[in-house]
Amino acid sequence: MTERIEFVAKTVDEAVMNAMKHFNTTRDRINVRIVEEGSKGLFGFGAKDAKIVAALKDITEIPQPKKAEPKKKAEPKKKAEPKVETKEEEEQPKRPAPAPVTEEAAKHGEVAALEFINGLISSMGLDCTATTEVQTDCVKVVLHGEDVGTLIGRRGDTLDSVQYLTNLYVNKKRKGDDYCRIIVDSETYRAKRQETLVRLANSMAAKATKYRKDMSFEPMNPYERRIIHSALQDKPNIKTKSVGEEPNRRVVVMYKK
Repeated sequence: MTERIEFVAKTVDEAVMNAMKHFNTTRDRINVRIVEEGSKGLFGFGAKDAKIVAALKDITEIPQPKKAEPKKKAEPKKKAEPKVETKEEEEQPKRPAPAPVTEEAAKHGEVAALEFINGLISSMGLDCTATTEVQTDCVKVVLHGEDVGTLIGRRGDTLDSVQYLTNLYVNKKRKGDDYCRIIVDSETYRAKRQETLVRLANSMAAKATKYRKDMSFEPMNPYERRIIHSALQDKPNIKTKSVGEEPNRRVVVMYKK
């Protein structure tokens, strides 16, 4: 019977790589069963490693290469321009405008959002306060105080997480007209960050045009990637696409003739 071994790592991919090194073979020659996917946790707490069980495939399971059939000479064809596959559609902000929030949903959103965020601030022992502002299509929660930097995090990652969790809490089992979108900001952080990203996008586009080569950003979250795509979508001779997998997905700015 083929030996089955358990491998533990931060991600499933790392665990599979460890299995390949252990068996000294390639991915197509081992069977892998994922026991636990693993998770990053919240704000660095509660993270769990990924766990897999791997074993070498039996010789009968390994696909054998097919014998190549002699190829017939084909008439020369015109060279087609290479097609660039991108996933930028998921990033592009070409989507319907958010629906207006109803009065009842806005009232519920204000109360529930403050309840969740004030509870979070209290449990973390932070010197912060939260205020709300009802807008046409959402309820905006603004954070103030000495410790807002803790809730912003690196490049706004923590602020995005707080916003995501607040939306889950506010809209649990609520759909349609009962749904209320929540935006969490820290004073003017998001506006300043957007201005910075737009300036950076234009700078990268200028470099791509000057040097006639692709320019790559550092990894960004989906919200920031959408800002880059939106800023450059009408730029002449410039195309953008997102490459890589989360959390290392990034925007590439390409010069096109």
